[in-house]
Amino acid sequence: MHNKLLKHELHFNEECAKEAVAHMINEDGTNGPHWTVEETTSAANQYGINLTSGKYNKWDWYVAMNMIYSDFYKALVSITGSASTKHFVELTKAWLCDKDIAEGKMWHYYTRIMLDEEEDEVEHDEYDNHTEHEIHTEYTTHNKHAHPSKHRTTYIIYR
Repeated sequence: MHNKLLKHELHFNEECAKEAVAHMINEDGTNGPHWTVEETTSAANQYGINLTSGKYNKWDWYVAMNMIYSDFYKALVSITGSASTKHFVELTKAWLCDKDIAEGKMWHYYTRIMLDEEEDEVEHDEYDNHTEHEIHTEYTTHNKHAHPSKHRTTYIIYR
C-alpha cells in the first residue's frame, strides 16, 4: 500500500472503512465485507436510522454492520432462528448508540482494539517491527478543563 497520511475526527472515511472490513474473518466462514456500503445504507434507511446524526456516519455504519455480522452471525442465528438483515441492523444500532460514549465508537474500537490486535500479532510472530498500520494520536485542548477526546485528531499511516 502507498505511504499516505489520513486525518480523522472520530469517524471513518471511505478508504479506511473499506480497508477495515476487507480483513474481517466472518463467523459464517467467509472473509471481508458481507454487505456493500450501498446495502448497509439502504438497510439503515429502510429501518429509519439517521446516518447524519453526528454520532456516526455512513462509513461508521458500514464498518459496524459488517463487524456485527462478522462477529455475531452464529449467535444471532442461534437466538433468532434466522439471518434476517433486520436483526443485524438492530444490533448494529444498539452497539453504535451506546450512551456511554458520545461519538466515534466504531472509530475508537477500530483504532484501539482491532489495529492493536494486528500489531500484537506482528510482535508475537517476530516480524521486523513493520506493521500495515501505524497510529498517531494528537491531543489538543483549548480549554484545560475539556476532555482530550473531544479534541483528538488521529492519523493512520498506511504502508
